[in-house]
Amino acid sequence: MSKWTGRTKGSLLGYRIIVWTLKIVNIHAAYLLLRVVSYYYFLFSSAPREALEDFYAKTLKLSRKESKPIIRRNFYELAQSLLDRIAFNVGKKDLYSYTKEGEDDILAMADQGQGLILISGHYGNWDIAGQLLRRFDRKINVLMYDNEHEKIKEYLSSQGVQSYEIITQKNDLAHLIKIYNALKNQEILCLHADRFLPGAPTFDLDFFDQKALFPVGPFQLVSKLKAPYAFVFANKVSKFKYHFTAEVPEVDRKDTQAIAQCFADALAAKVRKNPDHWFNYYNFFHHE
Repeated sequence: MSKWTGRTKGSLLGYRIIVWTLKIVNIHAAYLLLRVVSYYYFLFSSAPREALEDFYAKTLKLSRKESKPIIRRNFYELAQSLLDRIAFNVGKKDLYSYTKEGEDDILAMADQGQGLILISGHYGNWDIAGQLLRRFDRKINVLMYDNEHEKIKEYLSSQGVQSYEIITQKNDLAHLIKIYNALKNQEILCLHADRFLPGAPTFDLDFFDQKALFPVGPFQLVSKLKAPYAFVFANKVSKFKYHFTAEVPEVDRKDTQAIAQCFADALAAKVRKNPDHWFNYYNFFHHE
């Protein structure tokens, strides 16, 4: 089973078709198109489908019959998350609404004047989670590896889809300086904590009553910096509605592994509730 390489799935043509459909036709046609496209990937993308089958069978203890419709929904949910990300930035965000849990807590944290660190994972729509924070009136920075397809990034940027500042994580220390400056300027830093590249330091954490590896880096940042932090997720509940949650763990900030375990527990709770919303197509459990 494959490991994550830090590279975004999809093709430039696919992104172009989505943007064109949104701008020239309408969003309902775009959803219909993605239903067809996602079903194609469900049929012919064997590696990610097998990873989901393995997770649902071994971890969630679901039968093949129970797993099949969830896997189909998973592919379609992923396609919708991309569509919604683009729609938000081409003038259609007024179509969307959301319910919230814990938003007032992180709003108060953002007003402390030390910046704000938001930790999420590949569950639901992390990009929408950031978009929903626009009313906070803070610049949003996203820390990510620079392995995404450059042509896709350039195209989305040219269409006005990228609405946040990317801080590229490399082997040097340049990204740490940018993180420090962003928080010093009372900005928001968003990062993922459920994937890592080969060779990166990891924690061996309890996850779904098994052991799984999580990256050390995101939690080291939280432990060493003074900015307040929270775990945030946004999952789709209907065609134009999302549910946003923010959780502030009660744990010693100096205990990096304890913070990481709290995140693993929060992610597991989300995935148990909506298994079709976790877009992990790789071997997550290191013993397999």
